[in-house]
Order: sequence, then C-alpha cells, then structure tokens
Amino acid sequence: MKLFSWLFKNSSKPENRQKVAYQAFMGTNYGTILQTFALYHVLEKKFNCDVEIIGCGNFRNRQTPDEKLKETNLGDYLALTMRKTFENFNEAEFKYNLLLDKIPPEGLLTVGQEKELSTFDSVICGSDQVWKPSSFWFCGKRYMNYATKLNLNTIGYAPSVVVSSSDMVPQEYYEKWVEYMKAVRHVSTREISSSVFVSGLIGRISTPVIDPTLLLTREEWENAFTTLPVINVSIRNQIQDKDYCLIYFLDHFNYYKEQIFEICKKHHLEPVLLIGRDMGVKKTLNENCAYTDPNGFMHLIQGAKLVLCDGFHGCCTSIANEIPFLFFKKPKMKHLDERLSDLFVRLNLMDNVYQNGEDIDLNKLSPKRAINEIAKQREFSLLYLEESLKKE
Repeated sequence: MKLFSWLFKNSSKPENRQKVAYQAFMGTNYGTILQTFALYHVLEKKFNCDVEIIGCGNFRNRQTPDEKLKETNLGDYLALTMRKTFENFNEAEFKYNLLLDKIPPEGLLTVGQEKELSTFDSVICGSDQVWKPSSFWFCGKRYMNYATKLNLNTIGYAPSVVVSSSDMVPQEYYEKWVEYMKAVRHVSTREISSSVFVSGLIGRISTPVIDPTLLLTREEWENAFTTLPVINVSIRNQIQDKDYCLIYFLDHFNYYKEQIFEICKKHHLEPVLLIGRDMGVKKTLNENCAYTDPNGFMHLIQGAKLVLCDGFHGCCTSIANEIPFLFFKKPKMKHLDERLSDLFVRLNLMDNVYQNGEDIDLNKLSPKRAINEIAKQREFSLLYLEESLKKE
C-alpha cells in the first residue's frame, strides 16, 4: 500500500507526466487485447503517463462485413464481425498516434516520424510482443530498434520470449537476436526460466515479472473500462438469473466436450460457450465470440461460478478476478509449457490443472488462496515499471 500511495501522491504533479509510446500488437484475441489494456491502464492511471499506441496500423480501420456474406461464407462473416467488434473497443479505450501508425519491420522511420517519436520519453512493448527468433515476428521493430537509434528509453515488459535455452534458438538467428535484446534498455520476462536464460545472454538482469493482466486487482478490473460491455444477446438471455460456467476454448473443445458438460451438470451450472477455432471442419468462430468484445469477455469471467479454459489468458483473467477455474491441457501435451508451468508453480495453483476423472471442488479451485503471493508479485512488477520509467 505504501508503494501505491506514493505513486498516486506523485502522479498528481503535471511536471512529472511522462509521454510513453506503447508499441502494441492489436490482434483479434481476448488475451492479446486485455494484456495490452492492463499495461496501458497501469501506465495511465497508476503512473500518470500520457500513453499513445504506435505501430499497429494493420489492425485499424477494419472492414465492416456485408450481411450477404453471412449466407455464403459464415466463417468469414463472423471473423470480420469479430475484428470490427474488437476495433470498436480499441478505438474507445486507447489513444493512437496516427503518424506512428505504420513502422516498417526494420524500424526505418521517415524524418517526420523520427521528429514525432523524439517527443516521447519512453517506448514500451508488452507481453503481446513475441521475442522469439525465427518466428514471422522476428525483426528489429519488435525490439524497438527505431527508438534505440534515437537514444530513447526502451522497456520490454514481459515480452513472450518463449525459449529458455540456446538449443531452442536456430543458429542463423542467434547473434541478431542477442543484439536486438541487448539494445533494449530495460528487459523483463514472464517466466523465471526465461529470465535466467536471457540474463546470461545480455549480461545484465532480466527481471521476472507477472503477466500484465495480473497487474490489476479484481476491483480495479471491475472499474477499468470506459465503455459498457458488449455481449452477444443470446448469452445475455442465457445467463439471466442463472449460475453459469464460462467455457472459453481456443482449440480443443470437441475433445473435452463430454467432460465439460458433465462438470456443468454435476455443479448445476448453465454452460456458456465462448469458443474459438475448434468448431468442426471449417475451424471457424462461433457467434458468441464474434459479438462479444474484450470488456464483455471480462464481464462474463467476473460473473461466472467456474471458468473452464485451454489457454493461458483464460487462466490469468480468472486468477485476476478471483474466479475458480480449470485449465485443460492440449490432448497430446504431457507437460505444461513454460509460461503455464511457471504461472501455476509460482502461485501454487497446480490443482487447477484438469485431471480426467477427478472430483471437482469449486472452493479448492478458487485463486483466492494465492491472493497474497499475487499481491507480492504485483508490487514487485510495478516497482520494475517505476524504475524503468525513471528519466536518466
């Protein structure tokens, strides 16, 4: 609490207000947008920064789908609808810098863009950025090299490093990858294993921090948005005056369908489907996803008695909102990947990983048992941000 009171007391001073450019990847994905929103919100509300989103021109001005497409290609229609639903949320909740909308892969800015960028104190990228060599994202822009050239303060807040050993890095990308990371002034990682590995590569500490969605408490999430939640009308009607289970699956709903509905039946919960790509041969979205925005998604999480999910941010948003949840591994996954195992081990939540045939006790699945550890790591992560934002 001392940290927060200090932040709020000092943030009232106009001369302390920093201008921060937030390089974001605005994909049509609840986890992507909510982690971007959380870090943006923390910078604006807790640290009183003036924040603008940059480098995401490809994700703005989405096409409004033609109603005729609904009859001929439902999959494309729902995908376009979801993109527009997300864009409406993004336009309302974020401030964009139009001049810095388009930054090329290797960060070669125009003279006008360089002049505009030089008005900022810091450039930050968050967990929506993938720092994985050999992925299609591998380029200087992802590591904010354009800001390094102008000697601006650069901050990596828990980018998705993905790898934790040299064996996982293709040799042809290795030197360039290390060079990119070394040039970032403040580096943090989301997993302890990645932190140890990256620290060795760059020759200085890569701070392990929590996912941005966990930077906000349940109460802060409940009051974070300026817009009303957009939720598919069919869901609104379905959950009215009912206890419900939110089923948020990206890939493997069909594989676990029988167990999922059995859990709902046993606990007398209305099953609410918010399902992504695993909807049969066409692997399309369902209408609930297409017509529910990130605020609506969080609203559904907050009202659920139980969340069943197969994705990292299904877990994180449930934890942040103190909602009981169960994580379902990919069918062929023998072990959790590093970001999931790090999350569950650090917070002592391994009981929240689904085991076929086990009896489910909703009380034992509540993340409230980890509330003290979450608070401690939240404070540590906020201190990292505070130190990173200091002008040298």
